[in-house]
Amino acid sequence: MNPIAEFIKRLSKVDEQSKTFYEDCFAVINDPETIGVKYEGGKLDTYLNDIQGHNYSHEEVKQYLIELVQRVDRTTNEEA
Repeated sequence: MNPIAEFIKRLSKVDEQSKTFYEDCFAVINDPETIGVKYEGGKLDTYLNDIQGHNYSHEEVKQYLIELVQRVDRTTNEEA
């Protein structure tokens, strides 16, 4: 499966009501089967770290991460 599609699929399954929401998101990012760990040389976890605690809803956080990886899909012909 395309690593971008795999990232979106797995991130979409993260429970927004879970007390471990951010930890679960980091787990998806760091999964070698997804693009997360390769995104801009590993910066996706930095972006997630930066927005953590800024009063964004968990839904908004997930949407932000999905939009970031979708941008890669539109700007390159290479699979990550």
